[in-house]
Amino acid sequence: MTKRIERGRPGYLFVILDGYGKISRKRGDILKKKFSPYFSEVETLSSLENFPPHSQATILLSDGILSSGKMESLLNKRFAEELDFSNSIILTKPFELLQRVQQATDQICFDPYVLTPCKPKVSSSAAVAARFEESTKPRALRYACQYPTTLEMATWNSKLIDCFEELLEFHKSCPMAKNSYFSPSSEIALMRVLSVLRRWSKPITSGDEVVREMYMGDKWATTIDEILKRGTCERLDILKRSKQFVACKELCKIHGIGRKRALQLFQNGYSSVEQLRDAVLNERAPAKNIGQNVEETLRTGLEHFDDMKRMFSLEDRLTVGGKIKVLLEPLGLKMMVCGGTRRRKPNGHDLDIIVTGKDATTSFDVWRVQKEVMKVLNKNFCVALLSQGKPSFANSGGIAWGEDHAVSLLIVKDGSACGRRVDIVVVPPDHWVYAILGWTGTTFFERNLRTYVAHEFKLNCVNHQASGPGERWQLTQKGLARVIHPARGETPIVQERKFVESEEELFEFLGLKYLEPWEREM
Repeated sequence: MTKRIERGRPGYLFVILDGYGKISRKRGDILKKKFSPYFSEVETLSSLENFPPHSQATILLSDGILSSGKMESLLNKRFAEELDFSNSIILTKPFELLQRVQQATDQICFDPYVLTPCKPKVSSSAAVAARFEESTKPRALRYACQYPTTLEMATWNSKLIDCFEELLEFHKSCPMAKNSYFSPSSEIALMRVLSVLRRWSKPITSGDEVVREMYMGDKWATTIDEILKRGTCERLDILKRSKQFVACKELCKIHGIGRKRALQLFQNGYSSVEQLRDAVLNERAPAKNIGQNVEETLRTGLEHFDDMKRMFSLEDRLTVGGKIKVLLEPLGLKMMVCGGTRRRKPNGHDLDIIVTGKDATTSFDVWRVQKEVMKVLNKNFCVALLSQGKPSFANSGGIAWGEDHAVSLLIVKDGSACGRRVDIVVVPPDHWVYAILGWTGTTFFERNLRTYVAHEFKLNCVNHQASGPGERWQLTQKGLARVIHPARGETPIVQERKFVESEEELFEFLGLKYLEPWEREM
């Protein structure tokens, strides 16, 4: 028998089954806000202590975190007197229900129930005008990618920046552990603090000056006061006194060695690059429990360790880039120098080059072009190959499946004794602008730009996070696309892709002021 649930009048209760964790309650509040225009009495489970006894709950909607079975058990244990849910309907897909409610003209069928949402109230012209005026007021910039930041600005607080950069270097090289200094959130927090310090346009004399700034707080303000007073901080002193942390930081400088492998090498008795080089290259000491594949990677990295760590001036990088550009033009290819070179960084360790075809209308095989580029470079330079293959972002969250980027990490010698690290990335013409944006950097600028797109361009998402089920725009080094993310484990569905001719056009589409490459030193 069909049961009609009239939602356009008071007297019934629409309950969102949120839990008592921070994320679950936040999701419950957002769902309440989204459903309130369509149902007369919408409340969350966590607020039911304030309800009169025997309130009738007509609809119970899971927030997607706790299962309906667990929520029924919780209701029976704690809310048997406050809430009557014996004749309620329990729905577990808030995103699907919200879509159907928004698109419904009259009724929604959930066999054997028929829901009748109320019509959203039409605001008066005065209320609409007031909201428009409020929305057009200048708002504080909420993302680091909205602030121009140059290298010259960093000179104001170089002492603080150097200390926080050393802290960040420890975090990048030491194994992460739950509830420790080395958690992913701590590493991101340090990058955010550095973004504030780099764009600060005057010397900081106290942590109170920046405590209310975006990404800052009492914790980092106290650390700033300590650095200004002592020249260092207790957190950094603890790391410097640890043999393990110092060794992992040193070993991670070797190409192909990450934080986990560095810890393994330290546990095998290696604490410095020299000690490891002696074991692997000169074979004076056995390489203990390293493994053949890892030893080959180590051998390559150690052979060119000095070349990769030697500073590479801006003039030298531009010279090498110009020579490579001349060699690639006969192949019908165009290239762009990216990374720190495009940001006009005076010194760096490598040269990043993006390569694609000049004619965007013809088919483009990145792997065939990569072989042609390597053949030309081997003919004109002394080239040592560090590694080749796809970059770490190969899948790019479901955007451009099968459209690969071919990366070659090289040591190039041009008639001199020292080699230069050169990274060449071959991309399809459609990815040209996005690849340039991604490889120009900095790392935190790119991360923050993706966060901006994920948060500000959500379309039909019922959660407050930048991930999870829903429809949103997504930015990667392969493109910008409107993507529907189904439930976890299912393949994202690309609805629309945005193709642009320049970075300026992309920034305009995203509603951001264009920042020159040298203004992205976050």
